[in-house]
Amino acid sequence: MKSNVCCETSRLETVAEPSFVDTLPVFTTRDDQTGTRLHVALPGVKRENLKLTFHDGALHLEAIRPEAKTPLRYRLSARLASRLDSNAVSANLEYGVLEVHVPLKAEAQPRSIAIQ
Repeated sequence: MKSNVCCETSRLETVAEPSFVDTLPVFTTRDDQTGTRLHVALPGVKRENLKLTFHDGALHLEAIRPEAKTPLRYRLSARLASRLDSNAVSANLEYGVLEVHVPLKAEAQPRSIAIQ
């Protein structure tokens, strides 16, 4: 099955806040009949230190873990396929794993056709 998400995996350097180490989080994607699910490992990240935005066709994640021995900043950008509904994205953080669900647009969902 062709994936609906393409992720940029470059390491980002920062000048403004040298105390954080930027890193790409471990993640998986899974496509099914309802859309795409993105699971991102963010151990030790609190909800208030997590930012998820959508801009220019891509989902952007930034999370910080300032309490770590070496303060970390996780960054991930995922370009969404046009058949996904970016207006209906939902996300849940539980036990250090962020689950993001991006459903298919109504016109892209499978449907049954009645036969006369």
